[in-house]
Amino acid sequence: MVHKLTGLYGDKQGYTPKNTDQLGLEIGKDQMVLLVKDTISNRIEAIEIFELEKSKSDWTDIFFEVKQQSQLLGFNFSSTNVFYNFEEALMMPLGKLSATASEEYLNLVFGNADKSLIKYDLFQSNVPFVTVYRIKQAVLDLLNRNFLLFTAQHLYTSILNDVMSRHNLPNVFMKLIIHCHHAILVFVKDGQLQLIQNFQYQSQDDLLYYTLNVVQQSGLSALQTQLEISGLIDLVPNLEEQLKQSFGIISYDQVPLDSIPPAGYAEFQAYHFTPFYKLMV
Repeated sequence: MVHKLTGLYGDKQGYTPKNTDQLGLEIGKDQMVLLVKDTISNRIEAIEIFELEKSKSDWTDIFFEVKQQSQLLGFNFSSTNVFYNFEEALMMPLGKLSATASEEYLNLVFGNADKSLIKYDLFQSNVPFVTVYRIKQAVLDLLNRNFLLFTAQHLYTSILNDVMSRHNLPNVFMKLIIHCHHAILVFVKDGQLQLIQNFQYQSQDDLLYYTLNVVQQSGLSALQTQLEISGLIDLVPNLEEQLKQSFGIISYDQVPLDSIPPAGYAEFQAYHFTPFYKLMV
């Protein structure tokens, strides 16, 4: 079952391969996002966010429902960029990378998986790791059937390219990105990546427990930690208040208001769109 959470559109009536618009597709177990971005103005032209309930449906059925509700799929774009948002992903030291090691590492953490392919991404920023991850063959087949050409990488890679390229990171920094039913947490200490992980949540208590536990496991306190938040925070009532009571400094990773469709100004905070806007920066 597919539920459309957000649909914001600009003034364009259509898209052609000759224009400067790119299509971004984020696909994961709980969420699918379609994003149209103008590469000249660096502005989001349109965005759709879908909540997925996949327990009884296969990927073909899910994508069929998305296409029925989408006003973006079916147009032609100058390019298509796919971002995988699946939890079966890990950081591996660049010097240890091999097909055998990647498979063994993923199997050790997540268990064996049939009908999946193992892939890896290199980083643009100065990170001595690679993202290794598994993608189900059914997902790859779906993408190949619906998009003639596309580039693809894991969402972890995009997030860390942003975070680890910053020159002003605090000594203790945590980034929390809220998605439908799951969140992604990044923890950096003294400029060194300590953790990036995808975890499920049902309430603000789950998010608060997980963020505080990561800090405490590092031997620090939340008051020493600067927390940056973004994403679908409005899906989790009272989360902001709980975090503000626990952490020393809280900031919002926001995009400029003029970079999102005008229809989104009044309805959403700018940080609502940040995780998607930054996919194709």
